[in-house]
Amino acid sequence: MQIYLKTEEEWVLFDNPTKEDFKKREIIIGDYAEIGDYAKIGDYARIGDSAKIGDYAKIGNSARIGGSAEIGDYAEIGNYARIGDSAKIGDYARIGDYQIITKSVNDFSVEK
Repeated sequence: MQIYLKTEEEWVLFDNPTKEDFKKREIIIGDYAEIGDYAKIGDYARIGDSAKIGDYAKIGNSARIGGSAEIGDYAEIGNYARIGDSAKIGDYARIGDYQIITKSVNDFSVEK
């Protein structure tokens, strides 16, 4: 698994990051969560126990992804956004900062 994590002011690619790499950035990822290759995960993010994050998806700082939520490939979740437990965010969808999403969002959609 290769994931980008924020270090100071830039994104750095980690090859098979350890729990310590996440802990340094105060990122919490559920035990059974699946993170796609080259995903970007911002500091203080919380990803639910069985959530699925697609390849190249971007999760903003302090975003919260619910327990069984699914984030599509290339989707972007803004800073401080909240994604409900069973919501599915489509491929290439964009969720703005501070948004609260409780329903599914189609591919290529924008919620701001």
